[in-house]
Amino acid sequence: MEQGFSLNMLRKLAADPDYRDVSLPAVDRVRLLSRMGSRVELSEDVPPRRYLRSGVEMERMASVYLQEGRLENAYVLYNKFITLFVEKLPAHRDYQQCSLPEKQLIMKKLQEVAFPRKDELKKLLQEKYSLEHSEYLRAQAATAETEGRGLQLQQLSSLGDDRGRVLEEDRGRGLQLERLSLLGEDRGRGQEENRGWGLQLVQPSSLGNDRRRVLEEDRGRGLQLERLSLLDQDRGRGLQMEDRGRGDRGRGLMMEEERRRVVALRRLQIETEQFRFFEDQLQRQELANRRAEEVGLKPDNKALEVTDRSSLSQQPIRGSVPSQGAEPIRNRPPAPVSQSNGSLAAVHSRVEGLRQVLVPRDLTSRFLLLAESNTARGLETCGILCGRLVQNEFLLTHVVVPKQSSGPDFCDVENVEELFRFQDQKSLLTLGWIHTHPTQTAFLSSVDLHTHCSYQRMLPEAIAIVCAPKHNDCGVFRLSSSGMSEVSLCRLKGFHPHSKDPPLFSVCKHVSLREAKVVLLDLR
Repeated sequence: MEQGFSLNMLRKLAADPDYRDVSLPAVDRVRLLSRMGSRVELSEDVPPRRYLRSGVEMERMASVYLQEGRLENAYVLYNKFITLFVEKLPAHRDYQQCSLPEKQLIMKKLQEVAFPRKDELKKLLQEKYSLEHSEYLRAQAATAETEGRGLQLQQLSSLGDDRGRVLEEDRGRGLQLERLSLLGEDRGRGQEENRGWGLQLVQPSSLGNDRRRVLEEDRGRGLQLERLSLLDQDRGRGLQMEDRGRGDRGRGLMMEEERRRVVALRRLQIETEQFRFFEDQLQRQELANRRAEEVGLKPDNKALEVTDRSSLSQQPIRGSVPSQGAEPIRNRPPAPVSQSNGSLAAVHSRVEGLRQVLVPRDLTSRFLLLAESNTARGLETCGILCGRLVQNEFLLTHVVVPKQSSGPDFCDVENVEELFRFQDQKSLLTLGWIHTHPTQTAFLSSVDLHTHCSYQRMLPEAIAIVCAPKHNDCGVFRLSSSGMSEVSLCRLKGFHPHSKDPPLFSVCKHVSLREAKVVLLDLR
């Protein structure tokens, strides 16, 4: 079962790639945004005029996004605009009978605004995404190069450790040679004593063989040290190339590493000079011993006395040569690609999610004062919430109270043309509605659910504010996903029952109160 679940998840991921993924080619990311813009649902129960009016505000929002440089948001909205009025709305059952001024306006917007701006935005997005994709590829290449450098430094560091071990072994060889030299002196003294007793000392052949074997091994060590020195030089050059791209700090590290390399090479030179002195000294000692054996004389030990500062009486250099390589560079993920103000993450959460609606704090109190005369008579009062889109947030700036007919449990708007003219003059968007419940609590009745469904269908962030002055209560509501599904399919009129589980509406979480002035316009 786990395997099947994993396969399903992989298929889902393969079917729904993320347009925010900078590893995708530019053409694929633009195609994904176009797909988002084609997701438009149409309801036959909503009159064409409502869609036409929503189209005017949709184009208005797209223009704001374009002015703010939010290219993705604008591109998605222009695609929705074109999809709605070119593909979807003409199939509406009442579209052919619709001869309204908004229809001609929409046709003009399609030809002069929507199509040209969509093509322009597509080109800009492709350029932007191509740049981001190139930066991503460069970051990937830099990461791979850094990983390779880290492995190379790690290998060179291990070679430096090997060289330290070789030097330690050579110091041990030096001590062994010193002991062999002392044994040679003791052997000379033993030969002289044995001659005094009339005894013949047979020289152990193993002593000479040991010296020769030691010399051969040390010559091999000398060649190995020379190879390690060449590797250190290559390593120094590699570090210089690595540090060249690191600025002033890199140059400082390069100078420090060069200083270490020079110190190490100097120590290596001293060790080599000592080794050669060892070799020369032992050869002279063996030659003197052979001559002594031939003539039966005591070897001249004074020939072994040296005054050079490389004398064996000096203390050998302690500690291994420090490794020239710094700690290997750890693998790092590629640097994130910088994004513009309309970042992809913000686009994803705001285009398909809910944008914030900012409501003036004194809105309800002022609206209740305006509705006070109707409330005293037990009549509802309603108003239209209007505002603007700024920085991907809706600012509620106006409440328009249109001509209306109302009763204790209903309120119908009249003469909407006057409302539309005012909105067009001020370039205002419809953000929802507000109404009173003179005798009831704050909630959405079945009639309210149907009314708000049409608002929320046009704008997902649309809110419904319900004021219950008798109970000193106010609520800000929106339909849940279950509510939108059920109410959209409901064909009943007037007051009628709806299911209560799951809830069909909920308190809005995308609304924030703020200190701001609100304009109330009474058109009654």
